[in-house]
Amino acid sequence: MRFAWLIGRLVVHADHAVTKQTVCSESDRRLAMAKVSHFVQFADRLKNPVFGFLFRLVRDETLAEQLAQEAFLELYQSNNDCGDGERCVATIYRIAIRMVTQAAASRPLAASPSSRFDRKEVAIFQAIGELPSAQRFAVLLHKYQGLDLAQIGKTLEIDQIRVKALLLAGYQTLRIKLSAYANAERRAE
Repeated sequence: MRFAWLIGRLVVHADHAVTKQTVCSESDRRLAMAKVSHFVQFADRLKNPVFGFLFRLVRDETLAEQLAQEAFLELYQSNNDCGDGERCVATIYRIAIRMVTQAAASRPLAASPSSRFDRKEVAIFQAIGELPSAQRFAVLLHKYQGLDLAQIGKTLEIDQIRVKALLLAGYQTLRIKLSAYANAERRAE
């Protein structure tokens, strides 16, 4: 994923924030650039997982990359202090989910996954895509992003009991849908 655009925007944003202050010292500029540097490290660590999450939802590499960059830029502009970054993991996924929802409302998303996937992956994509949105987000965050129940709860802004219920229902539905696929594959062999 190319994040040069994002890094350029962050540097411009930090420089603009410092220069619009009435008193602009060199230490203020260094502090702002240190914040940018810290955030870029955070974004670099999470850019591929967030991109992967978005790609699984929108099934369009260009759109997923655009949404990921916009999500990181929005997180940075919200002035969230990410500290070690763990506090912002739920927030970045929450922003990503909101952006996917807005993108889906404004334009139809790709109907099928990229041709680079095999039939099994396509079946999994389709089955996940057919889940209700809350179950779909919970399963994707758990299975593909490796978030624990507490992190998923923070991301979806629900309690852990509800997360467990969403995961149970989502995985149960996937088992049923994918067992039909597996049986058809066995018969085809």
